[in-house]
Order: sequence, then structure tokens, then C-alpha cells
Amino acid sequence: MKMPFADFHSDTLTVMSEKGADLFENGLNFDAKFAQNLDEFLQVFAIFLPENLSEKEAKEYYQRNIDYFHNQLNRFSDKVILVKKREDLKKKGKIKILLSIENFSFAAEEEIKKVYEDGVRIASLTWNSDNAFAGGALGSGQISENGKKIIRKMEEIGITLDLSHLNPKSIDDALKIAKKPVLATHSSSLSIHKNPRNLSDESYLEIVRRGGVAGVNFHKDFIGPNFDATAVARHIEHYYKLDENGVVLGSDFDGADMPNDIRGLRDIGLIFSEIENLGIPIEKLYENAIQFLEKIL
Repeated sequence: MKMPFADFHSDTLTVMSEKGADLFENGLNFDAKFAQNLDEFLQVFAIFLPENLSEKEAKEYYQRNIDYFHNQLNRFSDKVILVKKREDLKKKGKIKILLSIENFSFAAEEEIKKVYEDGVRIASLTWNSDNAFAGGALGSGQISENGKKIIRKMEEIGITLDLSHLNPKSIDDALKIAKKPVLATHSSSLSIHKNPRNLSDESYLEIVRRGGVAGVNFHKDFIGPNFDATAVARHIEHYYKLDENGVVLGSDFDGADMPNDIRGLRDIGLIFSEIENLGIPIEKLYENAIQFLEKIL
């Protein structure tokens, strides 16, 4: 199936780094060889920082992963491009990769500048627990004064805030603080399935009103009954009906338990077929992704 594809979250880079695997022929949910079957392709690679790391350990962990990615980028430079600016989105014939940080626990002014220079363009403040910056999805905290400063500095430097993994209070706080478009890279719909990691209709609509997007996560625990491509499509359909301009994909490849009938990128056609049967153009999801990235890059 020839289709345009953009996905706002995968943990593939971290897994590749741990296993010593390549972008191609790696046996993972995301294997770049399957990207070659799609018309246009853009994947966000997250560098996930575990919650139990000290600041020093988090910096070292980040550096190992970013170094590994740049080695892969150099190795496959004939097939892959790192998206750092708007003009990169227009380049044809290559797999486009954009970098994010999941749980930017060592954020500070100089570190924000450094990761921007490394190519990072999206970052979340925490993971599931509370930290010094914000309340996680399973925590009870909110955006701290230091967290507010980090959000403002990220916006000033050019890194977009990811609201996925924040709890509702922190999402509300962040939306009050942020002046530029934000996104939820991998958060499915709370209305379709009750899970603290999912996003309320109110938050989705406010994100979209401010020029942002939300990526539907494929993780079994977040999509609900049947755990299949049809369940994923229900979340896409719900967001689409709320506001068709805000829905994108946020698969969580290699960081989640995939639906029963989805092994990874190789099976994305099943989800495409499901949403087309619902009257949703595949191209619309890609257009939403590119239009958002044109705003933030």
C-alpha cells in the first residue's frame, strides 16, 4: 500500500542503542525497511530517559543515545535525513526522522541549548511520576516554578512542549504558560477508553485551538477492548470528529504492547484500512502532521 505516513512517537532509538541494532533489518516494531513501501515517511524518535536516573546519569544516558543516532544517521545518510528546519520537510526520496526527549529530567538553559543543537525539537517534562518540573500521569503534582521557567526557555530556544505523560492539572498549567503551539505526541482518547495516560476531549480541543496536534497511541492498555487495529481506529475517529485538524499518529513503537494484529510498521496498512472505512482520508493525518511541524520548526 502506497500512503503518506507521519508518526509522532517511538522508543525505537533507545531500544536500538541498547541492542546495538540498525535502523534497517532490526526486527523491531519500527524497521526502516518498511518505510520504503510508503509514499512519504516521517518518524519522531524519542530518547526516553528512565525516571530512576540521577541528573548526571540522565545526561550520560542521553549522550549515549544521541551519539548512537548520529552514527546511524551517518551510516544511512543516503536513505535517512534528520529534520531540523522547515525546509527539511520538503526534501523528497528520504526517510525523515525528527528527534524528541521523553522525560527531559536534566533540563536547564545550557542543556536546552545543547539538545537543540543536537537536533532535538520536541520534549516532555516528565514521565509517569512527579518530578522537579511537573506532575506525571500517575502522580498528583503540577507545573512547578522551575517547570514554568523551563517551558519558557524551551519555547525561546525552539523546542516544542510535549504534554503526553502529564496529569490533567499539569496539562492545564502548561496550556496557561505556553505561548506557542504544543502537542501530545502519544496520547489516546479518554472518552473512548478510561486510562490516566489518555487525553480528555477538553484538553484535545484546547491543544488544537492553539495550533497543536495529538497522536493516537497504539498501546493495548490505552486503546481498550479487542486490542486491535479497529480499537486504534476508534480513537482516531473520535479525535477526527472533535476537530479533524488535530489528529495524528503517535504509535509508541518499541515502547508499548502493540495491538494483537499489529506487529509494527509492517502492519500499518491494517490501521489505514480501518480509518478509510470510517471515511477518514489517510492523507489528512499526514497533512495535519506536516502543517504542525511547519509551525514549530
